[in-house]
Amino acid sequence: MWFYRFRKRHNLSFRRATHIAQQSRDLIDSRVNGFLKQVIKTRKQHHYEDRFIGNMDETPVWIEMPGKSTLEHSGVNQVSVSSTGHEKKRYTVVLTALADGTKLPVLVLLPGVRPLPANKVPPGVIVHMCGTNKSWASAATTKVWFRRVWCRDTSNKRLLVWDTFRGHTTEEIKQYAKEEMNTDMIYIPGGCTSKLQPADVSWNRPFKMYLQESYDEWVYSGAKTYTPKGNMRAPEVTMLLKWIKNAWQEISPSIIIKSFKKTGISSALDGTDDHLLGYESDDEDPFENCLLENGTEPPVAISSSIDGAQLSEDSDSDKLSDFSDTDDYFDPDSPGHVNWQ
Repeated sequence: MWFYRFRKRHNLSFRRATHIAQQSRDLIDSRVNGFLKQVIKTRKQHHYEDRFIGNMDETPVWIEMPGKSTLEHSGVNQVSVSSTGHEKKRYTVVLTALADGTKLPVLVLLPGVRPLPANKVPPGVIVHMCGTNKSWASAATTKVWFRRVWCRDTSNKRLLVWDTFRGHTTEEIKQYAKEEMNTDMIYIPGGCTSKLQPADVSWNRPFKMYLQESYDEWVYSGAKTYTPKGNMRAPEVTMLLKWIKNAWQEISPSIIIKSFKKTGISSALDGTDDHLLGYESDDEDPFENCLLENGTEPPVAISSSIDGAQLSEDSDSDKLSDFSDTDDYFDPDSPGHVNWQ
């Protein structure tokens, strides 16, 4: 048919969308260039070492992560996976790393008021109870992050690169960062976090896939408890925190270092790292590339079905990682808060 000849002549093919954007590519490119110019100017002015350049990101994590697909016999009409019924309940994890590959402790925002006993929180994880039945990220939790995670060294001026989430941009936070934390801040333009935020470029996806692996192993072979009616209970908070710690430990320092260079935040000012700039094309898997360079294989998600253990792959595990560039997740009655419920 003429249509197939037309496609072949113009090298056209049907492609699956990788991003849904409201801005044009030219506008995004201009924002990226403006951001990189600001980073270079600030670094030339203050000469930060890599250990004083950081990025943080709040990302939603689901209490339960059942796979969306699984292996099953052909012709079967109904395919089931085990679940505890808590698929929609979420909490917030704050990941922070420095350009020299250092990973700072994970901050986990949990709903509720009563603090967890110290023996239930693993080393390397900090828990903050949000005081409500929702684990919202806000300007208040950003200040908690400053005090409990970013506060380890205030004697040296540092550079913090992060997104334009409302909880990062209040005048109180700007003043607190400058006066109390000795920190300069550069904001990643809206719509550009998938290109300019190290967490979105390289950390979040493998982090969540390692969490998925831990959950699937627990569903398949872990110790579980059941209600009097025989329904499986959700994993305990202690176990969730352990999974978070292990997943963050699995992210290698080399991936962290590369993410800062790839986004241009810590690239050599003499241009010797320019070949590392840029982000993956639509045909590349950034998670797979990072891990293969490190000599290890991506984690395999093992999902348990009603009839037994099956292999699965959750293609939607990172669907909210770029939440900071849209107002769709903001509570209209509480400016500066993100509702993960």
